[in-house]
Amino acid sequence: MPGILSRWQREQTIVWLEPPAIWLDGRRMEVGGIPDMQMMERALMSLPSGPAHWIIDDLLAPALLLRDLLGVPEGAEAREGFLGWRYGQHLGLSGTHYLQSLKVDETSWLLLGMPQQQRADWLMLAEKLGRPIRAMTPRWLWLYNRIAASQAIPGMLLSLHDTGGNRYSGTLAVWGQILTLLRQWQEPLSVEAWLEERIHPSLAFLHREGRSCQELLVWGAPDWPPMAIPVRLLSWPIPTVEVG
Repeated sequence: MPGILSRWQREQTIVWLEPPAIWLDGRRMEVGGIPDMQMMERALMSLPSGPAHWIIDDLLAPALLLRDLLGVPEGAEAREGFLGWRYGQHLGLSGTHYLQSLKVDETSWLLLGMPQQQRADWLMLAEKLGRPIRAMTPRWLWLYNRIAASQAIPGMLLSLHDTGGNRYSGTLAVWGQILTLLRQWQEPLSVEAWLEERIHPSLAFLHREGRSCQELLVWGAPDWPPMAIPVRLLSWPIPTVEVG
């Protein structure tokens, strides 16, 4: 079965799932919350047959970056069990979660998970309809993979979801040469509250650790107030296909 980040080198249709809507082939389809299986079936049937890459809202696939992690078991089964325990312990998630672990450096791991049953239902439906899922990637990671590798300076990415009333949930990710900080919030806040409660404390934390952040990149908000570091709004159109 394909994992969250499996890659196939061929053209794939993009399914951009960010409740309350799905973007398919440049069209927005309102779904309210997380779409039920009947709604998802109608959406997928409107796509060309063939593989698809799903970009999903960050909070549908919670992520955890564990740094300075020592004592990770050597064997694959023991390692996955240990990392799964740490993932559930840190995030306090209920139910069974599918988990993928990616080693960032010698003592850091990125853990990506999503509800096991939700993932299984989507994979089975897509396969049955002839639109198999070749990858499911959280929005923040899809953005990070396209930004961080091409940046020569340390940066901070905000992957935001507008929940209405100019309030945003989402992810804050920071990199130097590698991913160094990852924080996610389900609770939506205004831009001003993001600055006061989330961004400035994160910048202060980085400063105490002797690490700098020289640029802020923002996805999902139409504007952003000036800061002590340059701010760049990411205004790419949501893609319809990609080669992956």
